[in-house]
Amino acid sequence: MKTFLEECVSVGAYAKRHNKCAATGYTWVKRGLPVMDALGKMAVHIPTADAWLQGQTRSKNSPQAGK
Repeated sequence: MKTFLEECVSVGAYAKRHNKCAATGYTWVKRGLPVMDALGKMAVHIPTADAWLQGQTRSKNSPQAGK
């Protein structure tokens, strides 16, 4: 079982996991991607961020999104 910190990566590394550039990762942060301070650096908990990102995608494709 991985520890919480073993499931964390930098914002740039998280974006790269999704075939996006680091700048996109920081755009996600501005839009609400959950991050935390890990020794003075911004860190992303992968399972939490994946749930957030999936929710963003779902809300844009939802029939209710345009209302």
